[in-house]
Amino acid sequence: MTKTTTPTLAARLEALNAFKVAIIAWARGFSSAEAAWEACSDPHWMLWGLSLWGLAATGRSDDRTLRLFACWCVRHTPLADGRTTWDVLTDPRSRTAVEVAERFAVGDATAEELRVAKDAAWDAVRVAVRPAAREAAGAAARAVTVAGAAVAAAEAAGSYTAGAAAWDAAGAAAREAAGAAAGAAGSDTARAEAWDAAWATARAAQANALRRLVGANPFLGE
Repeated sequence: MTKTTTPTLAARLEALNAFKVAIIAWARGFSSAEAAWEACSDPHWMLWGLSLWGLAATGRSDDRTLRLFACWCVRHTPLADGRTTWDVLTDPRSRTAVEVAERFAVGDATAEELRVAKDAAWDAVRVAVRPAAREAAGAAARAVTVAGAAVAAAEAAGSYTAGAAAWDAAGAAAREAAGAAAGAAGSDTARAEAWDAAWATARAAQANALRRLVGANPFLGE
């Protein structure tokens, strides 16, 4: 009888045409997706894995969970000074978008209410970004990724699709945390180090939150 072996996680990813070099390199340290899920500190990799394995379609990670994760990112992603992204959302339109998205996730708000809240949140993004773009001497890209990141996260939480909401809100909230830390640092070297540390802390917190919201390891038996 020919002995069969279980392929490593990295081999499975390669077989699925998952040409993401960083993820595959990291995955080589694990024999299964189940083990990688428990150890992962990057919520985007985790979301990508759920999508890649088609687990959302099987009910192990549903739209409700993904949208609530998006809202968690806006409310609770930690900043280096002890605050969270929620604390820097001063425009009520941004907060309302998150609150409506939370109600929509559990069936207490309509798609139309979500649309209206999202449109209003997008207006808040534009208002937040424009002044920062001027202060950055035309560096509009930096303004979008830093100064407008918290309100962009709130806008993302109201996205029409839960997957987009989860992906975009996690990234924008982490950028807010990293940008705030870098902005408080002195030299270029200190800013880079502050960015990296705050980014890693924010992403790890988000990954832990996603695990809690999903519940039982969705890759059991995979």
